[in-house]
Amino acid sequence: MSATDGVGENAVLTAVDLIGEPAPQVPREMRERCLSDAPLCQRQLQDFLECMLERKTESMCQEVIYLLSKCRQRRDAQLRQCVLAADEALGTPVARLQGELQQAQDELRDTEANGRFAEVSHARSRVRDLQARIVARQRSQQP
Repeated sequence: MSATDGVGENAVLTAVDLIGEPAPQVPREMRERCLSDAPLCQRQLQDFLECMLERKTESMCQEVIYLLSKCRQRRDAQLRQCVLAADEALGTPVARLQGELQQAQDELRDTEANGRFAEVSHARSRVRDLQARIVARQRSQQP
């Protein structure tokens, strides 16, 4: 697998590309179930840090940036899927999720209004994840 798989031929990946969407928030009652098998991407992170220390330029670390990014994407998809499955198994009430969604939307508005831009992407991601969980629970409850 090369650094250019799935990337435009002339694209140069940067450390900013690793920021992306924040990892999903895993509810406390699901943490043991969902986090025990989730890849932590420690090896890929270590490789990235070593490459940057050694080569001092992102253009020379394309493959490790790509591999770390892909690991994070797989991990986050796995966590999101696990949370949906745990909602189903635990019978998480839609009303509870709707309450959490309202709270998350209020936090997002507050974050944006107060100019805390570093927190906005996390708040938006949280809102999207809760919306997806509500839709999944509503579908599972339909006859």
